[in-house]
Amino acid sequence: MIVKIVCASQDSFSKLYTPDDDEFIIGCDGGCEVLNKLGINYQLALGDFDSFDISQVNSNINLMKYKSEKDESDLELAINYALDLNPEKIEIYNATGKRLDHLYAGLNLIKKLEDERIILFDEYNKVYISGSNS
Repeated sequence: MIVKIVCASQDSFSKLYTPDDDEFIIGCDGGCEVLNKLGINYQLALGDFDSFDISQVNSNINLMKYKSEKDESDLELAINYALDLNPEKIEIYNATGKRLDHLYAGLNLIKKLEDERIILFDEYNKVYISGSNS
């Protein structure tokens, strides 16, 4: 299984997305808006929903809503959920765009987790912990 996490920053997902037979897609807060606009079915909407109107999540999609004040970022919660699924790969989209603090947090997060399956994507970059993902 490949878990694809779609965040809310500058959209590269719409340009890079190719469906996989065994994919599990997570809309991470405002990433749900990207998925809705593209008409892509996703299995989970996750976050505190401070940047997306939760009422726009279809009723057939699993929903995990968190309080705004929490110890983990929405992305960290999504990655932890994905890791529990034990996928072969976790692809993170739209987490490297406009805000440097979000990029920095994402880079620190994959460094902290040191899991070779986690890959941060955008149109120009592919960031991962060195190992088998070349």
